[in-house]
Amino acid sequence: MLIGQAQPESIRALGYRLKERLQDAMTLEEAGQAFVEEIYRDFSDSISLIRFFLTIPMAELPAEIQDFTNRLAKGAKIATPLAPQSYVLTCWVPLAPK
Repeated sequence: MLIGQAQPESIRALGYRLKERLQDAMTLEEAGQAFVEEIYRDFSDSISLIRFFLTIPMAELPAEIQDFTNRLAKGAKIATPLAPQSYVLTCWVPLAPK
């Protein structure tokens, strides 16, 4: 289906499927994968690429990733250290038991 042709009932059905799939995810990676699979399943006629991005507050990153991030920021002439509440786009994902 084309995204522009989606009707409210199909969007609601997608929401219900997402809720079911996401509640079974054990990790954020699994949840992200399930999310993009469901979106692509419904709208593959409109989507050639779908990605799931995550931002995490600087204070929640491990020290080594905070250090790496601050070095990148310094190299880009951004004030460092970054504030603890600064959101960082990262591939590191905190894993917590369900």
